[in-house]
Amino acid sequence: LAEGNSGLLGVMLRWDTRDDETLPRSGALHEWSYESAHNSLLGLLLPQIGFSRYTFSDLHFFPLTSRLNLANRAVFEILQGKVPIDVMGDVGGLRRKIKGLGGDETLRGYDTNRFVDQVRYFSNTELRYTLRRQTLMRQYLEWTGVAFMDLGRVWPDLKSLTPTDIHLTGGGGVRAYWNEDFVASLEGRFSAEQRLLAFSLGNIF
Repeated sequence: LAEGNSGLLGVMLRWDTRDDETLPRSGALHEWSYESAHNSLLGLLLPQIGFSRYTFSDLHFFPLTSRLNLANRAVFEILQGKVPIDVMGDVGGLRRKIKGLGGDETLRGYDTNRFVDQVRYFSNTELRYTLRRQTLMRQYLEWTGVAFMDLGRVWPDLKSLTPTDIHLTGGGGVRAYWNEDFVASLEGRFSAEQRLLAFSLGNIF
């Protein structure tokens, strides 16, 4: 791992058929992105930085009934080269970065960045059931019950890739949507290392 200043060049291909970005009930989102970073002029005196990031994201949403929805996200990412330590824990394409495996947005039930290496995979599967829709003081509120399962793992390189020893988390809770653009969740999360009750803001996907 290195540290210093780097310049970034990236390209992304995106296909989005979701019916809504914040509260999707059907459709899919596919993203393929590539980033390449090398020392900038400001970083010539610092250790050489040169790395590439390949990210493949796949999101699907299936309406099972008028109230029940199945949602799934899978992300596979490869880092190659000398990666700066301050970006090693970031996962995701050009549009949005999240903190690596563990934490509110990847493996709920583990600490943020609990698992870090140059090849990483994780998936999130949720069953979302609409409990109630209401209008209160001209504000739209939607209450949703959620049951989820997350899994993922990291590897040092592609040669080490194996489907064994996958880390698994699960849990459930209640999610509130305010005007379909503000999201708050209260969840019980369970993993091999922790059992906790967590409050978070925003959709993880």
